[in-house]
Amino acid sequence: MSLIGSVGKKLGVLISSVLTVTFVLTALWFDDLAQRNLEKSLHQQARVIYQQIVLTRNWNASYGGVYVRKLPGMETNRYLYEVGPGHGETGTVVPEITDKKGNVYTLKNPALMSRELSELTAKHADIRFHLTSLKVINPNNAPDEFEKRSLQQFQSGLKETSEFSHRDGKNYYRFMAPLYVEQSCLRCHGFQGYKVGDVRGGISLTLPMDSELELLTAAQDRFITVAVILLALVITANAWHALVRYADCGAGR
Repeated sequence: MSLIGSVGKKLGVLISSVLTVTFVLTALWFDDLAQRNLEKSLHQQARVIYQQIVLTRNWNASYGGVYVRKLPGMETNRYLYEVGPGHGETGTVVPEITDKKGNVYTLKNPALMSRELSELTAKHADIRFHLTSLKVINPNNAPDEFEKRSLQQFQSGLKETSEFSHRDGKNYYRFMAPLYVEQSCLRCHGFQGYKVGDVRGGISLTLPMDSELELLTAAQDRFITVAVILLALVITANAWHALVRYADCGAGR
């Protein structure tokens, strides 16, 4: 083989190697970018839902809870009988009221309203949210491990937390942000020693993400397919060029 043919072959190998490394690095960069964009999108969705829940909860709390007609099978929140402002003040929460016609109405406080809305949302959209605290009155509102860890971090000043989780064969994005004590909260939670501005608890959200992951995987597959085809074409072209140069060198002997 001539010197020119040898140099051409080495140059072709070098170009192919550089392009291969470039395609691999580009694929890794694309994957990282896609993952970060997915997380950013889910985070924005979670914050919008969180803010809407806070507004709804504040609306309820501003009225001291909302009474609804007690329908057959509906139970009054028995934990409302245990709450109060504390500091020796007389409790003003009335869990049930009855009108002149004998109709009974039960109080839906912010926490109970939120739990019922969460159950309704989970049935239709597989989106869950949960109001919880490190000092719960109703055991049903107790935090799980992610929520407990987040609440402890909120006590140290952290504003929000998030994580990816896998449950029952599905993938979820979890988000949590704190709730702060307002004056209206003390009507029920003053007896727990809270002051205005304290971290009362938090709202955690669980968003399904399998559909987003499917779109991400499809985009990655398309990118890899195109990259492999382009790389194969470049390597083939280099190999063909080297073969032609080698044949030309052999014919010139």
